[in-house]
Amino acid sequence: MDDAFPVTADEYDSYVKVLLSRLRRGMEASEIASYLLEVERGSMGGRYMDDSVLVALGERVVEWFEASLDHWQDRRVQS
Repeated sequence: MDDAFPVTADEYDSYVKVLLSRLRRGMEASEIASYLLEVERGSMGGRYMDDSVLVALGERVVEWFEASLDHWQDRRVQS
């Protein structure tokens, strides 16, 4: 993000840190969607997505995270 949006890079970095922390604790898609709503309303100052879009996004983020863990574990076993 730093190269594409240097003015807002720190802002996105802080969201990602919290998001990854919640994913590591095993939060479900609905909880991730709630966090994204918090970011939208609190940090970004508005409402940009429907609840259904946030839930779908939360599901995709959780799926991505779980697939990433599987991928890295497979790589460690192969090394």
